[in-house]
Amino acid sequence: VTAQIATALVLITGAVLLIRTFAAIRSVDPGFESANVITARVTLPAAKYPDGTGVPAFFEQLLDRLAVAPGVEAAGAANSPPLSRRANQINVRVVGSADPSQRMLVDAIVMTPGYVRAAGLTLLDGREFSRDDRPPRPPVVIVDDALAHTFWPGVDPVGKRMDVEHYQEPATIIGVVKQAHLYDVHKVDRPQVYLPHAHSPSFGLTVVLRTRLDPAGLAPQIRRAVGELDRAQPVAEIRTLASTVDDSLVDRRLAMTLLTGFGVTALLLASIGLYGLLSYVVSERTREIGIRLALGAQTSTMRWMILRRGAALAGIGLAIGLAGAYAGRRILETQLYGVSPTDFATLAGVAALLLIVALAACYLPA
Repeated sequence: VTAQIATALVLITGAVLLIRTFAAIRSVDPGFESANVITARVTLPAAKYPDGTGVPAFFEQLLDRLAVAPGVEAAGAANSPPLSRRANQINVRVVGSADPSQRMLVDAIVMTPGYVRAAGLTLLDGREFSRDDRPPRPPVVIVDDALAHTFWPGVDPVGKRMDVEHYQEPATIIGVVKQAHLYDVHKVDRPQVYLPHAHSPSFGLTVVLRTRLDPAGLAPQIRRAVGELDRAQPVAEIRTLASTVDDSLVDRRLAMTLLTGFGVTALLLASIGLYGLLSYVVSERTREIGIRLALGAQTSTMRWMILRRGAALAGIGLAIGLAGAYAGRRILETQLYGVSPTDFATLAGVAALLLIVALAACYLPA
């Protein structure tokens, strides 16, 4: 019984910590709005488009077709959409600066006009790309607020210029967006820079559509629009952005569910075991208790004698469980966010819950 109570405390404590972690992560602003958005991956074969010729035109025509589809509010595309966990890294540097702090490795995201609105990014300053941002015009970029605060703290970066790897001339910053998480909902990514697709063609883009209808209903229209441009071109990874967010949390949700199930099972076993043990003790001592009562012992005294024994077992189990929860804190540390593995409120709350359940299991035999 003592071991069951200790095990229940460890498991339920872990479950509560993971539940609090899950709630904390869900409350984090990932930098994009996932509701009513559908995404689809389109990767053009290099054999059909040698040297990238025709790639920007293909995606422009595709987005033009999808933008007028019923219910579509915005259409865009990017090679590294939110939570895609893929991005190319490039070096950027403030033009004319020899300061090492003014040079940085960043995530480079190639996107088309309309992507900022379609993905629900927050435009903090300036503007997003337009169809006019194409060669032979000078290159332009959009940076996230993390890069802006690093290179130009307290200064409006719009209009500033910086050297971008693979660009032959400095690029002008035309906008600033709030950082959108690429790798995990709650982890801070490296700074990001957005490049126009016309200047940096990418064979593979994820089409992003924002709609006022059910986003899943747009899947056939995406396939139809791609097929009208190229019947042999496949479309992959059609899914809603909300499901992408949910999938990024699946490991934590599974661990939370398993620990909760095991914890509740251990709690039931502990309470049933305690009740059964004390019921057996009472049945074995029925004659003794009767004699005590006949000799003048109070009923409350007899009840307290039984409760005290159950409480002692529960207390020992709770002490061992608290020690086990503290010793096992390192196992959960990597899974927690916004809560300490030795959070006092959680430990105290779970211990109080187990004590109440244990006393309730003791009360009936008493």
